[in-house]
Amino acid sequence: MGDNDMTAPRTASDRRYTLRCKLNEDHSTLEELLRLPAYQDKEKSLSQRRHLLESDISVLRESGEDLRVRLGAHNEEIYWIDNSHKITISGAPPDLSILYNLLAESGKSTEAEYASAALQILLSATNLTEKNTAYRIHLPRGKYILEIATAIARRQRVSIKYAAAYSSRCTQQIIEPVRIEAHYDAFYVLAYKIDESAAENPPLRTYKIDRIVEKPQLLADSATNTANFESEKIRGADSELEIINGFSTYDFQVRVKKSRALPLRELAAKITSAPAAKDGSAQEDLHIYQMQKEDMYEYLVFYGRDAQLLAPLEIRQDFYKRLQHLQRLARGGEVLTAAPANLADSAEPDSTGLNSVPSSVVPESAALKTTPKTALKSTPSTTSISQSAPFPPRPDSKKGDISLARKLSILYYLQEKSTSLTLQELADHYQISCEKMHKELRELSTVEITQAGGGYCSIVDLQISDVENARPDCRIRLLESPERTDISLNLVQLITLVAVIDYLVNLIDPAVVPSLFHLRNLLTSSAAAHGYGSAMWRPPQITGNREVYKVLEAAINNQQEIHFTYWKTHSSGYATSKEVSGFPIQIQVKDAPLLQVYTEESCRNYRLDRISQAKIGRATLSKRQYAEIKTQFRRTPLQFHTGQLRLYGHGSIKWVAEQIPQAVLLDNEQETVLELPFANLQWVAELLIRLGDGVEKVAATTSLLPLAEKAAALLDIYEESEA
Repeated sequence: MGDNDMTAPRTASDRRYTLRCKLNEDHSTLEELLRLPAYQDKEKSLSQRRHLLESDISVLRESGEDLRVRLGAHNEEIYWIDNSHKITISGAPPDLSILYNLLAESGKSTEAEYASAALQILLSATNLTEKNTAYRIHLPRGKYILEIATAIARRQRVSIKYAAAYSSRCTQQIIEPVRIEAHYDAFYVLAYKIDESAAENPPLRTYKIDRIVEKPQLLADSATNTANFESEKIRGADSELEIINGFSTYDFQVRVKKSRALPLRELAAKITSAPAAKDGSAQEDLHIYQMQKEDMYEYLVFYGRDAQLLAPLEIRQDFYKRLQHLQRLARGGEVLTAAPANLADSAEPDSTGLNSVPSSVVPESAALKTTPKTALKSTPSTTSISQSAPFPPRPDSKKGDISLARKLSILYYLQEKSTSLTLQELADHYQISCEKMHKELRELSTVEITQAGGGYCSIVDLQISDVENARPDCRIRLLESPERTDISLNLVQLITLVAVIDYLVNLIDPAVVPSLFHLRNLLTSSAAAHGYGSAMWRPPQITGNREVYKVLEAAINNQQEIHFTYWKTHSSGYATSKEVSGFPIQIQVKDAPLLQVYTEESCRNYRLDRISQAKIGRATLSKRQYAEIKTQFRRTPLQFHTGQLRLYGHGSIKWVAEQIPQAVLLDNEQETVLELPFANLQWVAELLIRLGDGVEKVAATTSLLPLAEKAAALLDIYEESEA
């Protein structure tokens, strides 16, 4: 390669991959790095090239590389990449087609970058047989998950500035993180809080990562308590996660009216006959295994008189007490005199089915039209309340470079094949165009680093039969590469990909579930083998309506019409159904997945767990129509009827301020006070049932007496059956 080629301007990805190779091989000062051919652009001044190098170093860090720096003998900064914490993936991943849409999310968030990078690397050892358009992949929020994962990997303490939901100010804290968990649209970290007052016995706390308001600082101090984490089993943890949900699951027996509550029926592992009801209607018993009680409570409230919990007895008794408490709250509920504005402009109630709490909270994109808090007339007991300070904005940081992971993956793949491939074959494997793949290969072929004795060394020996043109039949062969042949991820890449898998397992074709769980087990067992077992959380329970999702996935991938039964709340105390026909566009993968349906020239969203009896129709959309409607959905905000709700109670309800968008925790020394919007009274009932006696009093912009009547009707059912 001649001098003109060597000093020609390089692309950003080209420079960064060259820099990564150099820092992987040895420790280097900034001056030594500036001598790399990638930074020898003659049209740029020394200060411009130095700024470019420093920027690329930041991007490497944001891409997940554990880039270290130390001072040399003459106080010069010396950089290198520490690979000692990389996790080798022991085993071949399965077909990753179900995760394809994750690649489309890269660049939209920092978290998506890490998960996409992990997927790119794993593609070197598996297949991507087809694109799957059914799901829009969703990742939990948590901008600083990289810094927290790095602290876990290094077993170091970290200093964070944290804005707790229950405080109007930010506090600086030192923590020892031990595990990251993904729940309800956000990443959390379970960590020891290091405090002089509890130096010998530091408490375990749960921190929501997106409430860390500045970039965490890794400290030189080693973590001294993490070794005790597994044996302690979270001794006396003041954990927001445990308040939200204890993660205990139960086997339930539920009696339902025949041909009613069908979405719930389709979750049953076994169905047995049951005695007829007093009115003569046929009934059957559903046996539903390993469900959390809070989720079951939500189903029972939604289906009302059509569903009755029989077992376990202790859970039945707890549900009965919660119904009594709901009745008392609703009868004593106060009415806020100032209602939110513009309610008449909302769309059809419950068209989105935003009724679930907290796992089905109102999406952040929803256009909530509410009056400012000052417009709400305070009740006598709230005159001393002042609104908490708004959540502080976080400064933007550089994004990672997904192309770095793709280049590494391509080298892994070519090493494994050890023979020549056509450009088309290589592009097909990564589901990108020949032009884009050709660009990646050309950038790899120009990777040069400086040698110890001076001069340059090309470290990727790549044969390309046509360097200038992206011909599909162009042949590619790798002769030599500096990268190891084992597939490895860093901890943050592994954690974010596991979070994606957990959101998907309840949505996909049942035939694919074992494959996805195999991938999850592969990742978590590899992490455990490298000493990061405590950083992994337990796998999700399977509760999704699998057969319905299977039909929807096929219809979306083929742009076909569907017909399904949708269940909605009814004022008479039970769920009623209606028939819906339309074209499914995409499933939004969140805690409460929504199905986007184009019907009667309008965009509507339906909760998947309220759909039953789905079948594919004959009509189809063209690819152009499908793309246009998909764009229309992105531009159409969710609209729905809404009111304002105020809750008074114990500290155990504070998590609502974390999980429900636009919920505000108000300052009050005597009690916890929350203010939040709501979609309809059914949603309020499910929230209050979930919170139980943690709520002592409620106020809303509408009368809550209908909820008292609903609770009374359900109590009658349980009292009659016990008698």
